[in-house]
This record gives sequence, C-alpha cells and structure tokens, in this order.
Amino acid sequence: GGLSPMSPASESRGLPAAAAADASPVSPAAMMGARSSAARRNSVQDEMIGIQLASLRQAVESTPKASEIERQHSRLQSDFKALSNELREGMRDIRDRTQRDLAESADELREQLQRISSGLVDRLSELEAAREAD
Repeated sequence: GGLSPMSPASESRGLPAAAAADASPVSPAAMMGARSSAARRNSVQDEMIGIQLASLRQAVESTPKASEIERQHSRLQSDFKALSNELREGMRDIRDRTQRDLAESADELREQLQRISSGLVDRLSELEAAREAD
C-alpha cells in the first residue's frame, strides 16, 4: 500500500492518475448542447425583457401630456363656471316664480276674505233688522 502515482497533467489538479484518465475532455456535442441551452435561456430572457419594455413604452405613451392635462383642467374650470352660472340663474328663476306665486295666492286669499267679511256684515245687518222687526 503506497501512494498512487499521479500523472503530470493531473498533478496540478491534485487528481490521481486513474481519476485523470476518467476525466476526459468534454465532447464537442456536449459543449454545443450547453451553448444552445444557454442561448435558449438568453433568448427567452431577451424576449421577456422585450415584452416588459413594450409594456412600459405603452404605459408611458398612454400617459397624458402636461399640455393635455392643462387643457382638460381649463375646460373643466370653464364647464364648472357655466354650470355654476346655470344653477344660480335657475335658483333665481325658482325664487322669483315662488314669490310671484305666493303674491298671487295672498291676493286671492285677501279677495276671498273680503267676500266672506262682506257676506258676514250683510248677514249680520239682516239679522239685526229681523230682530228689530220682532
């Protein structure tokens, strides 16, 4: 039982001569398979990055520009002012119509009360005349 002999090529790797004989160089076909597998992985990664970039580009392009936002803001302010004015005018019209309706109703009630009052005065005069006649 001595030490196993080392081959000169395997001495630098620290492998015994028998192990060095088993560790033959990688075949060209195996190297091509490894390269094509790595190339496929890179291709898939490149495709994924491309998809992500396209998605990001679409998101950036669909974002409104500052000038468009400013135009929308101005239009909304204008619409708000117009709506506010329309509401104010509508409320004024409603108030005026309500006041007119109340005034007309008050006039009608006053006329009815005057007719009732006149009718009562006439009836009282008739009752007094009938009482005096008795």
